[in-house]
Amino acid sequence: MPWIKMVADAEAKGELASLYKDLRTEHGQVPNAHRILSLFPSAMRATTELCRTLIHNDSGELSRVDVELIAVIVSLENCCDYCAQHHRAALLAESRRRGEESPLVSAQSLELRLNPRQRAMLDLATKLSQTPHAVAESDIAEVRSAGFTDRGILEIVLVASYFSFINRIVLGLGVPPESQTEIGR
Repeated sequence: MPWIKMVADAEAKGELASLYKDLRTEHGQVPNAHRILSLFPSAMRATTELCRTLIHNDSGELSRVDVELIAVIVSLENCCDYCAQHHRAALLAESRRRGEESPLVSAQSLELRLNPRQRAMLDLATKLSQTPHAVAESDIAEVRSAGFTDRGILEIVLVASYFSFINRIVLGLGVPPESQTEIGR
């Protein structure tokens, strides 16, 4: 059970009811990582929109597989099992959908098969998660030399930062997997 109240579907009114409807349409349910923000609907809307912008960005340099790979690695670095599990499943599904081999060796393994571009991307995302104060211009130069433009570098930093943010919300408020949720309080 989460450590603060999450508003039940039947209690949701106005903007919150609209957000819940949109999330159910998009995900088939209201993910607890979003539902935990239900007491502050405008923050929930902003966070959800940022999530959509970063994950479903068809005009960006990062593919959906890249985004999900960053999400998994950052979530693991932050010890956020909830997000790591969700995004590991999304990474595998997106790889299958594209007919590509997943960077994950198997659904059960954390062993990765990375090309040099992915390795550079994850090195930056990992450093940003572990020691953000130590990120230097040389780290950016390495990602650039792996083929990323400045736009792509910005996307890597935004995605890694977003998942660190969400990981802290999930961990800081005791967000449970959907299967273990008792909504309300």
